[in-house]
Amino acid sequence: MANMRRFLRYDVDIPIFLEKLDREGRPVGLSDQTFLPQNERFYLEGLRQELESTIDELGRQSPKSVYVLYQLVRALDLFIFLIDRLAENQNPKEDPTYNYRMREHDKIDRAAVEKMRGSKIGILLVALLDRLEQSVRAVRGVVELAEDDLFIFPLNPEEPFDHSLYVRNLEKVVHQGNLIAETILLIEKLYNGWLKVLQRLKDFYAYRARVKDWPVRTVNLSAGGIGLWVDEPWEMLERLHVYMRLDTLVAAHGKVVFVRQFPDHQPSWRVGVDFEWLPVSKQKLITLFVQRRELEDTVAQFPHFPGLPA
Repeated sequence: MANMRRFLRYDVDIPIFLEKLDREGRPVGLSDQTFLPQNERFYLEGLRQELESTIDELGRQSPKSVYVLYQLVRALDLFIFLIDRLAENQNPKEDPTYNYRMREHDKIDRAAVEKMRGSKIGILLVALLDRLEQSVRAVRGVVELAEDDLFIFPLNPEEPFDHSLYVRNLEKVVHQGNLIAETILLIEKLYNGWLKVLQRLKDFYAYRARVKDWPVRTVNLSAGGIGLWVDEPWEMLERLHVYMRLDTLVAAHGKVVFVRQFPDHQPSWRVGVDFEWLPVSKQKLITLFVQRRELEDTVAQFPHFPGLPA
């Protein structure tokens, strides 16, 4: 981005959250095992293989049942894909299969599942599909609304799906060799397993969404970056994510480009952060916000201009 000195700058008090990054560009404290430990990934991959083999066997016995269950698998597959990419600190939209997966998901034949409502198993299938679709919508919203890989997750926790609210003896039916029941149970286990990963994502990034908890700080704001006072020196060229509450939420990638100590000032360290990426629409939003704040402060300081009626 262009140097911040080219933009209108003004001191404003705003809620702001500064998320520092490590040398690999990840939020400090994030590791490869944070969201999905290796042993847990092996467990979930094993469940997936078991699900595939069970569906294959069921397909030889009852193709019609497989068609209905496959509608749930479609929703599950998209949920897993989205969470897996986010857990790997990747943007799902950058995956070459993203658009294809969205199209496949949109082909879900809900009517085929709804036709099963006449039985307890059918009611369970509808409820499980509803839950899968609810979770998929929520995560798709996170992905679609994100700007430049800055994801903000909703804070609300989701309870694990519990089949016993609909069919109490599902495990017993599975032990009797019922492949339909076994498939449903495997879908539930996979969903609940990946739901845990989603909750870890929500917990780790929770502060991004807790706008009310962000400290209000005085920053020298422009469409090119921010300047602020801090207690300790920051590292030159250190990278961070900047989240600000203006008229709306603004998120940006930042890089420290100025660090200097002023012993007579408290805090004594002045830091300048350039925005490395910000769409033109957000630049305009920031500029208008700064102009309005400056005008409001001027009017407050000089409520009655000379020559104008009181």
